[in-house]
Amino acid sequence: MAANVKIIPSGHEFFVEGTESILDASVRAGLNLAYGCSSGNCGVCKARVISGEVSKTRDHDYPLSNRERQMGYILACSSTAVTDLVLEAAEALSVDDLPRQEIRATVGKKELLEPDLLGLQIQTPHTQTLRFMAGQRTLLRLEDGTAAELPIASCPCDARNLQFLVRRRPGNPFAEALFGEGVQPGHLVTLEGPIGRFVLDESSPEPAVFIAFGDGIAPVRGLIEHGVSIDLIESFHLYWRAPGGDPLASQNQGRWCRAMKDALDNFFVTPLLDPSTEDILALVVADHPEPASRRFYLAGPTARIEPLAAGLRDLGVPEGHLSLEALED
Repeated sequence: MAANVKIIPSGHEFFVEGTESILDASVRAGLNLAYGCSSGNCGVCKARVISGEVSKTRDHDYPLSNRERQMGYILACSSTAVTDLVLEAAEALSVDDLPRQEIRATVGKKELLEPDLLGLQIQTPHTQTLRFMAGQRTLLRLEDGTAAELPIASCPCDARNLQFLVRRRPGNPFAEALFGEGVQPGHLVTLEGPIGRFVLDESSPEPAVFIAFGDGIAPVRGLIEHGVSIDLIESFHLYWRAPGGDPLASQNQGRWCRAMKDALDNFFVTPLLDPSTEDILALVVADHPEPASRRFYLAGPTARIEPLAAGLRDLGVPEGHLSLEALED
């Protein structure tokens, strides 16, 4: 059975399945309840039960005082919902509410997606997952000090398994290390973050339009997956200039695009085959005759997204409906 949990004061709601912890269920739903260790040691995930019944899923080391227990406080990481709940809990509602974190993680998987593009999975410890908002970046530092700042290409709903795209470029020692044999699954890597303000606007459900150039698909993919997980956005339209041309034909991202199209009736993909800014604007207007009523998320090289943003402003798109993420050319 599933229990409904409502968080105040935000009003966000999610379901707890079976005996999973309230914290795990909130993360799976894409919410940002405050937490630290997620193992019952720090007390950061302390919340107050306003109504409903909970049960403890495990003992925890953090000592709740008698006064706190009388007032209904629990640890969300160590409790599950027995009935529908209303909880008073701290929640990150903007990037400024998230703490800067440093986490020792491991390389989980490397996958060659294209001759010069690597898919990288980083796995965080059970006791310390990364708190971030979809679309943000993190600094990855190898044991020898080599580092790179990369967008997270996955949703916070699976914060233990972070996905990244690593492009091999001349003079990039981090990419060279990953493409070589020196860094293998199981090797340690330090995460520092989260970084950036390229996040989904959850204040309204207007249709969202995503325009990605090349590896700009990484943060955009995270935004779309998060938007699907919170089930708030009316529709998703992705325009993508893939390095190889048609995004549906690319190996990893093509599988992802096809899976999203098959699973969702409100997800649309339009390939961009080396178009000019004017061509893209014409496509967008043809698909969305009233662009000012949409939310736009642009990611890619500055030389591509800045002129496009200017063109959208000329079409009447308000500044508050535009979000840009400039990436390395």
